[in-house]
Amino acid sequence: MAIPGARPPDLPDLVRAQERLTFIYLEKCHVHRDANAITATDDRGVMHIPAAALGALLLGPGTTVTQQAMVLMAESGSTVV
Repeated sequence: MAIPGARPPDLPDLVRAQERLTFIYLEKCHVHRDANAITATDDRGVMHIPAAALGALLLGPGTTVTQQAMVLMAESGSTVV
């Protein structure tokens, strides 16, 4: 059975741990998936964040996250707190 969405990245395609962003803190926004990036949407607009280049995503109060964004973070080897 085919899983909808973008294909998970291969291990050699992932960013090495020492080259990743340490963390990004988001609050009062909606977090979605767009291809192999997550998007944070708030009243200022949409910001695309490459999931494979992120070490940890910290979610603050008022944040809504989709299941597909969580799947992408897990496939990329990133942590969500």
